[in-house]
Amino acid sequence: MRLLNILKCLYRLPEFRETIMDSNERLKRHVEVTSEHQRSTDERLHSIDLLEAQVEELQEYTSAVTRDRVEPMEAELKGLRERLHNIATEGDFPDQYYVDFEDLFRGSPEEIEVRLKAYLPHIENNKQLPKDKPAIDLGCGRGEWLDLLSGQSFVTVGVDLNAQFFDDCASRGHTMHNGDALDYLVSCEDESSSIVSAFHLIEHLPNRVLVDLVRQAFRVLAPGGMLILESPNPRNIAVSADTFYLDPTHTVPRHPHTMQFLVTRCGFSDVEILYLSENRMDPVTPFDVLEKQLEDQGAKQALAFLREKFFAAPDYAIVAVKS
Repeated sequence: MRLLNILKCLYRLPEFRETIMDSNERLKRHVEVTSEHQRSTDERLHSIDLLEAQVEELQEYTSAVTRDRVEPMEAELKGLRERLHNIATEGDFPDQYYVDFEDLFRGSPEEIEVRLKAYLPHIENNKQLPKDKPAIDLGCGRGEWLDLLSGQSFVTVGVDLNAQFFDDCASRGHTMHNGDALDYLVSCEDESSSIVSAFHLIEHLPNRVLVDLVRQAFRVLAPGGMLILESPNPRNIAVSADTFYLDPTHTVPRHPHTMQFLVTRCGFSDVEILYLSENRMDPVTPFDVLEKQLEDQGAKQALAFLREKFFAAPDYAIVAVKS
């Protein structure tokens, strides 16, 4: 029986041999494929290692650039910003001193409110004014304009560096920002306000700050929004030569025609100069006495010219609309 089995095996030996060879071939191909896959995997891992090294080098380079270039530039810009702010506020009184100064020379809150009411018709006549957006008053001081606008159902935001003014206005329920006017405008979103106003602020600012302030106001105002800038009128000789310098924090008088150009150049339309005719000076002047004594018509015309120059409106305002 064993012999028979042996013979059977010998008979099938070629078949077994072929099967073994096929298995060996398949195993060989499998080993080759596995090796190729391993080589591909190794190459990919090597590529990943190279990319990681490049990323690390790029991170190191970025850190070096930030440390050596960006950070010094940021520090320099911060220093320039602080210097610009110091220039804008150089010579300021301590907060309480300036509050007392305004109480003495600016007029009572009741008097200021009467003067400010001259702007209400311009607001009422602007049918495109987006009254659902806040009104911003830069350098709001004692807050008379904030009070007046609140009475007209506006949401108001007051901005002032003076902590005393800030506290007084906040105690009356106004939303306040204690800081720089330009910085606050820069922080505002595009087309987010209805009115941007600044009463007796622009004469405190350097040229660059003034230009940036008007440009930022244009950006912040919604279409139909209004810009109101009030300032002492240098066309009044008594103002430009005398009373302007009563406030030691003033820097330079701003001519109304210059401001009209600047506001128009920054994109505003319907730019109007308002000469505020309210007279805060002695109504009886040397010109009145001279006029009664003069008979020559030419002399009277010369006198009228001088009267206009000396007793022109002491203040003016730029009122402009963003189309």
